[in-house]
Amino acid sequence: MSTLTQFLSGKLKSQEFTSSGTFTVPAGVTTVWVTMSGGGGSGSVNNNIGSNIAGGGAGAYCLKQAVTVTPGASVTVTIGAGGASVTDSAAFQTETPGNNGGTTSFGSLSVSGGTGGQSSGNGVSNGVGGANGGGNSYPGQSAGGRPGTIAGGAGGLFGDGTNGARGTGNSSSAAANSGAGSGGAALSSGGGAVSGAGGSGRCIVEWLS
Repeated sequence: MSTLTQFLSGKLKSQEFTSSGTFTVPAGVTTVWVTMSGGGGSGSVNNNIGSNIAGGGAGAYCLKQAVTVTPGASVTVTIGAGGASVTDSAAFQTETPGNNGGTTSFGSLSVSGGTGGQSSGNGVSNGVGGANGGGNSYPGQSAGGRPGTIAGGAGGLFGDGTNGARGTGNSSSAAANSGAGSGGAALSSGGGAVSGAGGSGRCIVEWLS
């Protein structure tokens, strides 16, 4: 039966993964369509509210990518973690880059996590916003946390990045399974600024039956 015939006579079904697991291919199904995002990166931090710091990048994604499967087979699904939160050091004007998000995969198909916001070098120049993940030529949804001032995190396929935080200590973590980046954070001399974690990835599998 052709895919078009299945679409006209069948019913679209789906299964969503917000944590790693296994997809069991239903009987009679030979093609599934996969939408997924890698984890978002976390923002950089600095012990200087006058510094320019950067937000984390969004995870790469794919949209309804067709994948050939075998009826009854088990396919491993791995959900990429968001980049871990970062805390600044006690040294004045020392910036710490954010952490990268993890890769999300469905069998052999994968999309990379976003990169963490990058250090600007002792607050002298603009921080570099985290790049989007690059898996399988599917770019992230936005260009990453923008350099300059206290940047927010990049929006992911499934949710928004969080705002940067100047002088308030912490930026918020991106929502779980959003694939978004977290904003950068800065405090004055004394240390303790914390960037939130990036949002973890997500995978949605669809098929006709």
